[in-house]
Amino acid sequence: MKKILAVITDWQTAPSVIDRSQLLAGGLAGDIVVYRPVHDQLEELNRYIGFDNYQELRDQILVDEQASMVTLLEGQKLESVLEWQSKPYVGIVSQAKRIDADMVIMAVSRHSVLGDLMLKPDDWHLVRDAPCPVLLITRKKHAVQSVIAAIDCLADVGESHALAGRILDRARAMADVTGVPLHVLSVLPDPAMISAVMNDSPVMLSFRDEAENMARSRQQKLIERIGVAVEKSHFSFGRLEEVLHETVTAEQLLVIGTSAHRGLWGIVHGNSAERLLHQLQGDMLVVS
Repeated sequence: MKKILAVITDWQTAPSVIDRSQLLAGGLAGDIVVYRPVHDQLEELNRYIGFDNYQELRDQILVDEQASMVTLLEGQKLESVLEWQSKPYVGIVSQAKRIDADMVIMAVSRHSVLGDLMLKPDDWHLVRDAPCPVLLITRKKHAVQSVIAAIDCLADVGESHALAGRILDRARAMADVTGVPLHVLSVLPDPAMISAVMNDSPVMLSFRDEAENMARSRQQKLIERIGVAVEKSHFSFGRLEEVLHETVTAEQLLVIGTSAHRGLWGIVHGNSAERLLHQLQGDMLVVS
């Protein structure tokens, strides 16, 4: 039996998270566990001011939160967990491990470039630390018309091929559950990134043709080896994040892989999935 962890980060997006979790649980024959990590500014203020009745105030917040949870899940027999958590992403990872979740579903955090650099939001941490795929849904409700699996078909590394296989498997499952077609997109290096002056030269045009032919061949072999049915294949030249931002619409679910970089480089530069969080238009499923 598959397990889905539905994470409620705020009550405004909670109905959308529950609706999507129920849709996927129905198609995947899975169970849903609803998790609400309560993080309030009261704790931040208490560190600086020191309230005499801090515990009493915190207990009242938890009572109010529990009442909201009961209202949200009225008439539904779903397991729910509500706890005070100063670092929500830590609680989410812990709960995902506890139930051996197959997927975490939550609404995308509010992002800003400067804000994310100073204090990384919960979904940024989850993309790195979650023990299972994470489905981030946009804060504005919309229908999904197709699933886009973004894979690297030029890499010869075994790990890259294994990740591509997991992306395709998950993307196919999501397409089947939602009843929409699956498209595969491979983004290739743009000759203009090498030399803008020589972009239209015979050498660069030849490079583009060879690269695309190689990508088509390798992508097809990979799809055949995985045994996944694909309705359409796409190829594009450029930087991955820019291409995805320009071509993937709000009505398409993007399935992308991640391999988290650690240390200062990882904090500043991140990876493709993390950088896309700044400009997410539609839903995104991140597979590690």
